[in-house]
Amino acid sequence: MKKRILSFIFALVFIFALVPAVTATVPVMADIDFENNQLNGFFGRGSARVTVTTEQARSGSRSMLVAGRTAGWNGPEIRVESFVEPNVVYEITAWVRLKTPDTARLTLSTQIGSSSPVWRNINSQNVVNNSWTQLIGTYVFTEADVATGHIALFIESANSTAEFYVDDFSFKRAASMILTSNSRGIFEGFEYEFWSQNGNDGGTMTLTGGGNFTCSWVNTFNILFRTGKRLGSVQPYTAYGDIIIEYEATFNITAGNASYLTVYGWTQSPLVEFYIVESRGSYNPGSAGRLVASRTIDGGVYDIYVATRTNMPSIEGTRTFQQYFSVRRDMRTSGTISVHEHFKAWEESGLDMSGNLFEVMLCVEGFRTSGNAEITHYALTIGDEVFGTPHRVPVEREPVEPYSRGDVNGDGAIDSADALEILKYEIGLPNVIEGNEQAMAAADVNGDGVIDSSDALEILKYEIGLPSVFD
Repeated sequence: MKKRILSFIFALVFIFALVPAVTATVPVMADIDFENNQLNGFFGRGSARVTVTTEQARSGSRSMLVAGRTAGWNGPEIRVESFVEPNVVYEITAWVRLKTPDTARLTLSTQIGSSSPVWRNINSQNVVNNSWTQLIGTYVFTEADVATGHIALFIESANSTAEFYVDDFSFKRAASMILTSNSRGIFEGFEYEFWSQNGNDGGTMTLTGGGNFTCSWVNTFNILFRTGKRLGSVQPYTAYGDIIIEYEATFNITAGNASYLTVYGWTQSPLVEFYIVESRGSYNPGSAGRLVASRTIDGGVYDIYVATRTNMPSIEGTRTFQQYFSVRRDMRTSGTISVHEHFKAWEESGLDMSGNLFEVMLCVEGFRTSGNAEITHYALTIGDEVFGTPHRVPVEREPVEPYSRGDVNGDGAIDSADALEILKYEIGLPNVIEGNEQAMAAADVNGDGVIDSSDALEILKYEIGLPSVFD
């Protein structure tokens, strides 16, 4: 019975995975304004004494006074590890005001780890004693940082005896992250990269979470804005199963004609740069190469090209490599892209896709142009992993003969209602299978002679178009 219950729970987990995900998050730290007359987790670092005072306040009637410092590193400290999720951008804010002297420089910093601590500065400002100054900055804590079990924020000053007030402290997820020069990292679970061939070439990228972003560029030579997943060049695309992107975007070219809204990435061994171009200016990026085939994928016709780049920038430095293009004839800015089907089409056209997959990204590229774009919805599925929130809708299916394989309730459809009957049967709840030979035969979906949650899972996968035994 215990095993059946576990199987039932496993299947329920799968069912919930088919609807838009609610991300499990760590607790959110409340803003601290000291109006409750409590320190709210702050304590003195070194010899520093911290107390709640009514002498000064930026808002309300109270703040925290920091006094008794005898060394630069002394000051107020607060532990935040229980509020930190790795690879998320956090915005940290504290308002400060000197008591003595008239002016000094204060620094907002973090300590990571305790036995072998690492200290990093977040923001530093000149502060005076007759007005409030904001210390504000962003920081991304890595998985290794979180694993130390010790993350603290503190304020220090090179003036070892400076006394100061602190008010309106906050530690929260950043709503966005702005990039204006070459940078890569992780934001809200998606890898991102801002890449300009000239380093900083008139472009701005704002990450807004979930792989979404806005970008603009003015008279750039060559610039790419992209988010997605880096897979590390450990295995070819065939090892990952289906790779699907669902997206909605706006895409505008204001000057020039060589810009693209595209799926973008690389393979290694051999080194290949690839594009699946959904929308573009009047310039066709495949036209510099050779047309090798045309294929209908996801309801549109794509022309497939191959080109050779000689001594050009790549993920391996300056190299000579091939480029593969699928260029959509009927351009669009929203839809579903079956990336793996393009890879298959390239192979069928004689192009080498045996290399290990380095990345799959949704990308906006500008080449000697100006423009702007916004990705407003983005979901990336790689095999069984889903990043972002897909618009999960059942795939329309033709009616089936009642009680054919999977139609457990005999209503002529194979759907989650049939899966539920199997799960109820497995754990002994009232169901339509018990005593019904037709239903029992239909319920053994995978043909292994046992009716259990594995049969229900096949039905659920079939319903939303994932690979299943029905294919």
